[in-house]
Amino acid sequence: MFVGLVGVAAATVTIDESRASGRGQSPAELTAGSTATRHFEYVLSNGTLSVYSIDRNDRLVQTVDLPGLGKAPSHGIVVSPRTQRLYVSYGNQSAAGGSLLACEMVVLGRAASGERFTGGLLLDAWSVRRAGKLAWTDTLRVEGETPTGAGFGPANALATVIGVWDAPQPFFEKARALLEAADQVRAGVTLVNGVMVARLLGEATAVRAATMGFLRDFRGCRLPRVWHV
Repeated sequence: MFVGLVGVAAATVTIDESRASGRGQSPAELTAGSTATRHFEYVLSNGTLSVYSIDRNDRLVQTVDLPGLGKAPSHGIVVSPRTQRLYVSYGNQSAAGGSLLACEMVVLGRAASGERFTGGLLLDAWSVRRAGKLAWTDTLRVEGETPTGAGFGPANALATVIGVWDAPQPFFEKARALLEAADQVRAGVTLVNGVMVARLLGEATAVRAATMGFLRDFRGCRLPRVWHV
């Protein structure tokens, strides 16, 4: 399972090694049915995760593309042998005078295809630092069925938009006015320590359309072609 995130400071990608799709064989496949201890080295570079077998003279056994990371610097990799999941912390620092507008959309199963999120783990962690100081952090953890008790209700998609500027108030006011007109999804925006955080929740198709409309009007220009594929 892959959870791709837009590159902001200290975002996290979670990889389920037992289901990871890539070139070669995963450590889970190489150790299936064996009780022997095996050793692997994980190297992350330019959006590609390379796995080497230390027991086989550092032989490359698997490569996995993680396009959501791009060329953002990584801050660390942690592997859980018990759950067979790998966690990657990555992202850029927002320096004083800099600005950032980042967007991410998570879909817990495509309703049109009859899909439903009934198992697995989604760990979505965001952090924004300015001048070396933590300005905002947030973590979403979904394990098992869609968490209706956490406010999802019947929704199967969540979009998050964050913005960082030296003077965020005008951008916040503009975002609030735009989201008040979003009638097909549940939407809201807040300002925390100078970081604008907007969220849209609902059915996947409606969330995608509302998010595209919001970003288009907020930026004042058409979105890149990849949004229209």
